[in-house]
Amino acid sequence: MRTLGIDLASQPENTALCVVSWADDGRGVEVEPPRAGWDDEALLAEMARADAVGIDAPFGWPAAFVSAVAVAGEGWPAGVAVDALRFRETDRFVRSWTGEVLGRRLSPLSVSADRIAYCAWRCRSLLARHRGTSRVYEVYPAAALAVWGRTTVTRLFGIYGRARRHQLAMVGAIVAFRIDIERIDAKFKLSQNRDEADRRRVASALRSEGYADATATAAWMDGQARDD
Repeated sequence: MRTLGIDLASQPENTALCVVSWADDGRGVEVEPPRAGWDDEALLAEMARADAVGIDAPFGWPAAFVSAVAVAGEGWPAGVAVDALRFRETDRFVRSWTGEVLGRRLSPLSVSADRIAYCAWRCRSLLARHRGTSRVYEVYPAAALAVWGRTTVTRLFGIYGRARRHQLAMVGAIVAFRIDIERIDAKFKLSQNRDEADRRRVASALRSEGYADATATAAWMDGQARDD
């Protein structure tokens, strides 16, 4: 079985590809070191030979964003949360799931509001022209590596040469320690140094994000303003 991992960028020189070949008996695997510099034609040729392909790039845009842009010439839909325009359902799932499993939320870049849109355009073009296996998957390596843990990451990165080993050596040099807390000095950073109009705009923008943390922060800002 031959699988591909594609780290897709908007330009060929920054696009890397790695080939993983699995033994038929499931007892062996061969990983070819990743190489950069892949244009669309070369990628399509490799994808046509693969049994499965993983691409680190968004495969689409938020449904609310697509619907809004489709009617933008006639107006803009009212009441659509900013979060719905910025993130796809899969992005929100990753953010929620990693928060529950890892204790910290990992959030993919917004394909509708970030420069990763360039990469998404190229990805959609590749998918439209691809004529090989239907097993083509969008992948999010940052979340995968975080879930797998350091042991697996160390084993994976060990094949990538001295530069990667040096990075991991630096990570291994981090020393954890515990201290007893005797006093906590805190400072609120809730735009209280800005005028009321600015604070209201920030709080309104947070509420429009459409998720609990942002709404709670907006309420906290309102409470701080009343206390002042």
